[in-house]
Amino acid sequence: MPSNYAIPWIKSQCYIYNRDFIYQEDGAPIHTGKYAKWYKEKIMRSIGVTSIEKFEDIVRDEWSSIDTGYLEALVSSKPARCKAVIEAKGGNTRY
Repeated sequence: MPSNYAIPWIKSQCYIYNRDFIYQEDGAPIHTGKYAKWYKEKIMRSIGVTSIEKFEDIVRDEWSSIDTGYLEALVSSKPARCKAVIEAKGGNTRY
């Protein structure tokens, strides 16, 4: 079962990198599987976001807490990341 492997791995990565886990849907077929659907139905709905206004407040707070140095580093690394994707022919990169 994915939760036997995925959840412990996610928790370890959050600990190692001192970051929260962000579930991000991109429409990939893997995100429409049985476990992904269960996760969205059961877990995501239990986080307590009861209104769009509350959600917007959360997003604004999180956005404003992002370090501008981090954003500048992302922007400045964009050419290298694009080059790496092209060289990997769309495959995996170190990014």
